[in-house]
Amino acid sequence: MQISVVHLVPPLAIFLTKSPVVQRHDLSSVVHCMSAAAPLSIEIERMVSRILGETPITQGTVIPAYFKCGFFETRTTQKET
Repeated sequence: MQISVVHLVPPLAIFLTKSPVVQRHDLSSVVHCMSAAAPLSIEIERMVSRILGETPITQGTVIPAYFKCGFFETRTTQKET
C-alpha cells in the first residue's frame, strides 16, 4: 500500500527539501499534499511539489474568527503541464 495524501507543517516541508533520505523513496503515489499551521514560501512549495511528482499543494490556516468553520485555503499549486 502506498500513500496518496500528505499532510505537512512547514518544518516537515523544509525537511523534505533538504534531506537526502527523502530522495531514496518513491513518492510518486502522492496525489495531494496539504500544508497548514503557517504559510510556506512559494519556493519551498514548488520544491515540495517537485519532490512529490508535481503534486498540487494546498496551503491553509485556521482563522480564529472562523474557527468553527474550519480550514481556510490560501493557495493551491497546480500541476505543471
